[in-house]
Amino acid sequence: MINLLSTNITSTINVQQASKQEVAVEEAITTKPTKIDRAKTVNPVTKSDKSSLLAAQEEASQDTGSSELTEEEEKIVREMKQRDSEVRSHEQAHKTVGGPYAGAIQLETETGPDGREYAVAGEVQIDVSPVDGNPEATIRKMEVVARAALAPAEPSSADIQVAQAANQIKIQAQSELRKQNAEEQNGSTEQKTILEELISSYTENKALKNSDFIDLNT
Repeated sequence: MINLLSTNITSTINVQQASKQEVAVEEAITTKPTKIDRAKTVNPVTKSDKSSLLAAQEEASQDTGSSELTEEEEKIVREMKQRDSEVRSHEQAHKTVGGPYAGAIQLETETGPDGREYAVAGEVQIDVSPVDGNPEATIRKMEVVARAALAPAEPSSADIQVAQAANQIKIQAQSELRKQNAEEQNGSTEQKTILEELISSYTENKALKNSDFIDLNT
């Protein structure tokens, strides 16, 4: 009986251990694939995904900020955007036509209700100094300056004053150029007269010498 009991106990223990092993196997079978499936279904986040996510969040925040503006604030933003475009186009026209005589564009900005900066005024420095000792170059330069000043679709009063100043300098350079040309022409005339007198004197002297020789031979 003892042996049978021991056997039965052993058998019972073996059965229980076998059952536990089967349960453990079943748990391992049911648990392990879940972990594998999870590893397969979750993709790593790449830098591109992060950038796209940040861009989307930023755009969403901007849209949210814009939607929070009142009707009056939205009207102000539209007006500031239009003014910004006009100022930038105006100054860019000066810069493009002025070429080497135009400086960098300088803008004055204000913050709109949406938190962004908008240009409300601007300027471009332009060189209106004459070219020393070269009136012809000064004339060409002032023509460019005048065109640059009047390049925008709607020149300001300051732009018109710059164009007028350039035209005045151009007129002075033209007068100086005419004076130089006249002096050069007068100089050429004087040189021509002197040359003609020398030729005439040389011819007369040669004629006299020839007549002297003739007389001596006679």
